[in-house]
Amino acid sequence: MGTDVVASHKIQLSFVVFPVVNTFYTFLFCFLVWFYGFAQGWDILIYTLIFSIAAPVYTFLAVRSRDGLLRHTRIVIARISLFLFGSKVQHLKEVRSKLKEEVKNFVEKYAQSVPDDYTVDDDEPAGEGKDGLKFTKRSSTLVVEDGMDEAFESLDPELF
Repeated sequence: MGTDVVASHKIQLSFVVFPVVNTFYTFLFCFLVWFYGFAQGWDILIYTLIFSIAAPVYTFLAVRSRDGLLRHTRIVIARISLFLFGSKVQHLKEVRSKLKEEVKNFVEKYAQSVPDDYTVDDDEPAGEGKDGLKFTKRSSTLVVEDGMDEAFESLDPELF
């Protein structure tokens, strides 16, 4: 089974349900053709055989058409939204680029402070960074004893 368990169960179920449903529809078709007198004798079997071949093909084509329609509908909605709300999209792109730049600067500034020999396995102090910040180990997180508070305060809160 794959990583998507729900989809795997749906596929396994469809291997059982689809043939059972098509068999039921074929017998129902055969009964209705006989009951209402649309055909007699061998004609009933010929029509039933044609139905038993055509119904699964028709179902397959209907499912594929629906999937294609949904895919194209999503694309059209996205393009219409971009056309109608283009200024908002441009604003979001600008905010995202500012946020990326601030995070990049933050990481560049404080990544150098982390000691090179930092490990999470033991409880001893992690050491002192290159710019004098002191680090300690607490569970699996790195805790800075001084300096980080003003770094987080310098980030623009409107970007979040």
